[in-house]
Amino acid sequence: FFICEAMYGFIMLLINYAMLKQGQSGIIKELHGKSAAIRHLEELGFIAGETVRVVSELAGNLIIELKGSRLALNKVTASRIILAD
Repeated sequence: FFICEAMYGFIMLLINYAMLKQGQSGIIKELHGKSAAIRHLEELGFIAGETVRVVSELAGNLIIELKGSRLALNKVTASRIILAD
């Protein structure tokens, strides 16, 4: 789903990371979930303003590229990452 948020007089479209397809990328806006889950993602490098890209998707799991590294995430974990479009 898309979330619309009014910021500084314009509308920003947000998308859940699990919705991206192979080859698509986005900029991290925020992380959702319990504090332990958010802390874990931040320790992996998922920080607001960083660009992430889906390298591949297989059986609900995503291989993503972040800061030149590739990481595997399941869709539940990926759904905690909100991207600005």
